[in-house]
Amino acid sequence: MALSDPFLQTFVLIASDGVTEIPVAVADVNEFILYSVKTVINYGAQIGSSFILLLVLVCMTPSARFLKLSQWLHIAALTVNIIRMVLLTVFFTSSWNEFYTFFAGDYSRVAPQDLQCSVASEIASLALFIMVQAVLGLQAWATVNLLPAVWKWSSVLLSACVSFTAIGIRVASAVGQIRFMLTLSDTPSVLVALLTSVMGGTSIFYYCALFNVKLVSHLVKNRTFLPTRRGLSAVEVLVITNGILMIIPVIFAGFGWRNWQAFEPGSLALTSVILFLPLGTLIAQRIATPESYHEVKARHQTSTGRSDMPFKDISQIGSDATESNAATSTVTSRVEAGRSRVATDPIDLELRRLDGYDAEMGVVTGF
Repeated sequence: MALSDPFLQTFVLIASDGVTEIPVAVADVNEFILYSVKTVINYGAQIGSSFILLLVLVCMTPSARFLKLSQWLHIAALTVNIIRMVLLTVFFTSSWNEFYTFFAGDYSRVAPQDLQCSVASEIASLALFIMVQAVLGLQAWATVNLLPAVWKWSSVLLSACVSFTAIGIRVASAVGQIRFMLTLSDTPSVLVALLTSVMGGTSIFYYCALFNVKLVSHLVKNRTFLPTRRGLSAVEVLVITNGILMIIPVIFAGFGWRNWQAFEPGSLALTSVILFLPLGTLIAQRIATPESYHEVKARHQTSTGRSDMPFKDISQIGSDATESNAATSTVTSRVEAGRSRVATDPIDLELRRLDGYDAEMGVVTGF
């Protein structure tokens, strides 16, 4: 019998019992291939962006900031995310993703190394989730630390409840997933998986709203996005940049509530958080310290009395010599004043407080 549309035909697979027939449509095969290719492209983009930002943090961050807890959390989270995404990408070349295994649901011939790789990817995902909650908690502490005591400690308590609840549910989900991978019999709980998605998205929504409190208060107070005449401090710039950039992870977390074809927003939510938080810190440092290298070099040359002009007009030597003694004290005072300003940079002090690091006490105050 002739087919009206050959693209709609169906073929049959025989199950391992030799009797059960499994019908497979051509459209299902196309969807299987497209999902694998698009997901691998998605994972590859996350690997590349995480690797580039990791190099930027290591190469462009001042050495003094490597003493801060938040800096090491950013570096560790980016490193773990690269490992996680590589392991998740390897899944599509493993026996888990073979044609018959996928359509028949028969995982009896999954290779042991593929099982171990899947377990490692789940552990890496759990570790990254915990690091993300820790980074968000440190940034939240810097935000609420500027509020009155009642609001500050109420926000700290609520943030701790949200983070620890999300971590607890994520641990339960990881245990169920690993048990299924090792036994191939205990199906993970659908309720736990749903709660994991709900709490993961809720925590991102909550911290985004918390980071935007400062931005909203600035808009209400000044009725403009622009800074006031006194300008913005480094803390205010960092809070505002984090609040704006955290909108992107919120969008990906919102996409997770819908079953998208050939698109996985769940991995993008965590990756975008660990990308945009350190990026917001770099942006805040640049905005709060707008001096370029050439401006610093010019100021250094002025303070040391050196000039780019190698020669001087001989006719001015006599007059300059008579005025040099009178100007010595003025130049010296300006040089010393410039040195004192460099030694006590208020921006660095504010960024230290933002990171939750008390330089005088030598302890980390963030939760």
